[in-house]
Amino acid sequence: MKKSLFLITFLFIIYQYGSSMEKITFRSIGKVSANQEYDYNTPLKQLKSEQARLVIDHEYAEALLNINECEYLDVVFYFDRLKEEEIRLSGKTMSGVERGSFASRSPLRPNPIGVTTVRLVGVNGNELTVEGLDALDGSPILDIKCCDTSIFARGIESDAVHLSLLKADPRMEINNNIANRQADLLLIKAGQLHGHICPGLAMGVMAALYAIDFLEIDAAGMNDIKVVCEARNCLTDGIQFVTGCTFAKKSSFTYSPTDDVAFTISAKSGKSIRLRAKDDAPDIIKSISDEGNDKAFATLALPFEKLFDISIIE
Repeated sequence: MKKSLFLITFLFIIYQYGSSMEKITFRSIGKVSANQEYDYNTPLKQLKSEQARLVIDHEYAEALLNINECEYLDVVFYFDRLKEEEIRLSGKTMSGVERGSFASRSPLRPNPIGVTTVRLVGVNGNELTVEGLDALDGSPILDIKCCDTSIFARGIESDAVHLSLLKADPRMEINNNIANRQADLLLIKAGQLHGHICPGLAMGVMAALYAIDFLEIDAAGMNDIKVVCEARNCLTDGIQFVTGCTFAKKSSFTYSPTDDVAFTISAKSGKSIRLRAKDDAPDIIKSISDEGNDKAFATLALPFEKLFDISIIE
């Protein structure tokens, strides 16, 4: 079969009172490269536990632009080794439950199409390395899409109980993230304020969390934090988001510009800490091999003392 012109024909659609032929033609955009020993009898868990490669035809390489920014992808592929006589409209799933093919993920279906959500591990030219794929080696790939989670987000955002709690305490989720030291989630949420996710924003989130830890500020003390800001840059938005001290809240936020990228954070106890970004911090971050948003999340994993000078103010 020619690589760039591989045509896939879905041969039939079964109806309750007989069958009719309807031919639908797709073009393969590439092929799966996976363990050659696996077949349709291989346990699904085993298939999904190994990494696989999606080798995309060069003529579709442009469609991979910025795909490295999508951590999760939906891969649509074709069960090319499925025989017509193997098609089933119902049967037992791996758990032993009887289900129709539309209510299961069985490959034995009227139109032999597979759809699996995978995690993108790496990109090398026109080849994607992924985890979680349940397609066999050589399976034709029909499409790749950035995973859509909007319906799940809408469900959470419209939950009446959750909304009632947020109305009473708008920072409830943020304070829970702080209490659990979930820097990655705080960075994502801070990105909604900042407009994008970047290493500078990550440094601001890190600085705020470090100060909260050092000053032993609990949930009750979050409303009493005060910030003196000496810089107006990406770090500032991270500091503002996590601490809740903003330019608009003059009682808790003071802007006092200097030549340093520094912030002084104080607790109600009167204890304060000044955190100054080191001069070589940008070079340290540039040395991170990750790109895009991944570089920001990788920044969170750097030793704090490598990025900041720490001064205790009694």
